[in-house]
Amino acid sequence: MTPAAGTTALEHTVAHEVGHFLDFQMTDEQRYEMRLAFTKAVGLPDYVYGSNAIGDRDKIAENLSRYGASFSGSARQRNEVIAEGWAEYVLSDRPRPGAVAVGETILKYLGVT
Repeated sequence: MTPAAGTTALEHTVAHEVGHFLDFQMTDEQRYEMRLAFTKAVGLPDYVYGSNAIGDRDKIAENLSRYGASFSGSARQRNEVIAEGWAEYVLSDRPRPGAVAVGETILKYLGVT
């Protein structure tokens, strides 16, 4: 996990873990919508969560984090993409498109947007 500029590792870890909590509150349909929003935002095909392709991992790493890309081809990768995306969304002054896709989808289902 890589803390956003100007934040501490503790702040990033707390935001990351809150991202996991929010992920687990979502339905499968909501997670699917988030996956589509994320993959579209970073220019990846929809199958990315089932992929072990190096190019897909690299794209996630450069658009979110290496940690988010480190569990390629597994459900855990989806979980980490959501948690890392949420952390960047709430902590960064300028979150990247993938983090914005994650954050806005979560807020939509929380009834905030």
